[in-house]
Amino acid sequence: MILMYCILTFKKVFIMSKKNDKNIDKNLSPSQRIQSQFQEFVLKNYSDGDKIPTCSSRLNDLLCGGLPRGIVVELYGHEGSGKSSLMLSTISYLLHAEEYKDYMFCYIDTEGGLCSSTFKTRYNIDSERVVILSVSNGEKVFDIIDSLTQEKSCLLIVLDSVATLITNEDLEAENSLGSHSRMMSRRLRRTIGLMNQSKTNTTLVLVNQLRSKIGMGDSWKGEFQYTTTGGKSIKYYSSLRIEIDRNQFIVEKDRRIGFMMNVKIHKSRFSVPYETCLIPVLFEYAISYSMELVDILFEKKYLVKGSPASYIIWDNVDEPLFEIKQKTRYELFLNIKDNVEHINKIKKLLDIK
Repeated sequence: MILMYCILTFKKVFIMSKKNDKNIDKNLSPSQRIQSQFQEFVLKNYSDGDKIPTCSSRLNDLLCGGLPRGIVVELYGHEGSGKSSLMLSTISYLLHAEEYKDYMFCYIDTEGGLCSSTFKTRYNIDSERVVILSVSNGEKVFDIIDSLTQEKSCLLIVLDSVATLITNEDLEAENSLGSHSRMMSRRLRRTIGLMNQSKTNTTLVLVNQLRSKIGMGDSWKGEFQYTTTGGKSIKYYSSLRIEIDRNQFIVEKDRRIGFMMNVKIHKSRFSVPYETCLIPVLFEYAISYSMELVDILFEKKYLVKGSPASYIIWDNVDEPLFEIKQKTRYELFLNIKDNVEHINKIKKLLDIK
């Protein structure tokens, strides 16, 4: 009986393969025949439409347009370096962009350090299209992520952060050494498989923390002194790894109003690695697109002092574009941040989309 079953199964598979061969054009080249036969497994080409722009034009330039869709991204750095601000500002930017009005976003807060008023006042996030969850159990978090990656309308998932995830072994066993790394390795492998299978092009961002390496002490300096939590599986499964760190403070009238964020691409399969950029972060407004435009205008010498109480923005032919009556850069930012006409003129001048 077993032999007869094997023979019938072989005949069925052989007949089906013959039918598939008949449907394939014989005039095609071998590579074209393989691509037509296994079309669902063919590697896709990334274009500008397959990138998710961030809240920073400088970071978009480093990433050749933004975060690639359908991959895992690791964003890591020291405490207070602006990791959460970068992702929340990006969600806010996408939320108000016209081309992404049909998509939803998910932010999973495992640290429990944010409240609803923070989302509304500082990041301007107040929409039904943003799902904000507060979960700390690692297994439940990845169950949520696995279900969201099957939704075509879900564009971006942010897990903030990996370091505070609790495993079931941590809750049940007395000795749970290595349980966090094992859980991340097991669940990430499953999640990436589901993402590739569903082809929904949902991007998963894992926010991670830096910690000191055990036994290194103060004799080791620089990047060799620190490592990320969660083991090596996150480094392996992430197609893009971004490190951020706090740079010098932004001072306005002897008062610290923000800092410059140093961004470095450590691993990238879609752009040039080890490129860096500086992004201004304001304590009151987080990462502001308008403040970055003001900095770029200064760097490219389009923005000069017209008088002690005004700034003049010049165009490419040495003619004044417009004049703004403000004394400092911060006051200039406050003037143009809600002025759509001025922002559009500046973006056109700088050739920024």
